[in-house]
Amino acid sequence: MYHIAKSFRLQSMKVVGLNSKESQRNKKAKHPTKRSPCQMVRCGFILHFLRDYFINSSLHGLRYVAEDGRHWAERCIWIFLCTIAVAGALYTSSNIWTRYQTSPTMTVLESTNYQIEYLPFPAVTVCNVYHARWDKAVRFQETYLPDADNITINAFYRLVFGLSLVNFGDFDMITKYFGNSIEDAERLAGLNVTFLMMEVMSSCEELFVEKCWWRNMFYDCCSLFEMQKTEYGFCYSFNSETSQYRRS
Repeated sequence: MYHIAKSFRLQSMKVVGLNSKESQRNKKAKHPTKRSPCQMVRCGFILHFLRDYFINSSLHGLRYVAEDGRHWAERCIWIFLCTIAVAGALYTSSNIWTRYQTSPTMTVLESTNYQIEYLPFPAVTVCNVYHARWDKAVRFQETYLPDADNITINAFYRLVFGLSLVNFGDFDMITKYFGNSIEDAERLAGLNVTFLMMEVMSSCEELFVEKCWWRNMFYDCCSLFEMQKTEYGFCYSFNSETSQYRRS
């Protein structure tokens, strides 16, 4: 009787132990572990941010990963291609950085003592305030417009007056002197303005009335200065690489 009662107590203890373990499993199944609200909000914000970045990114391929309506296989392909592109960019950048570290570009000054006589002399340009001489304008009109009527001659002088005062960028001011008459413009349509200004400008001899001093010697200024087309009209330049003489 004693052995039977002892074995019965052991079996009942085992059954109770099994029932208690099963009850704990059922409680865990019924009540799973919940994540904190902070974790859920953080994960949702990160996913929303990544999706918004992928859709609006200018990097090719990322938009197809997060875009709605894409098949999962297509998403996987684009993820694979983007991963390869990023890996290739990182590999290339690493090689360039390694090459820069092993053989950097160095700039070394040979000498800070440079004698001033080796520096080229700058160009000097002299311009007349008035781009035209009226005595030459009169001779030009008598030579090239001898049979013109008074209206054409009047339009010609108004044009010369406007060109003698305006500079480059102020051509709209010519209408202040010349006017907006289409008839006057048609009367002077065959006139070459460049040729006109070269004919009525001051000559080199008229502009330079004295000798020029250069390298401890006196020179005729016209042997040093050359005609130069500038934004202030036709001028005379010394040591210029863009003068009319150097171009010809």
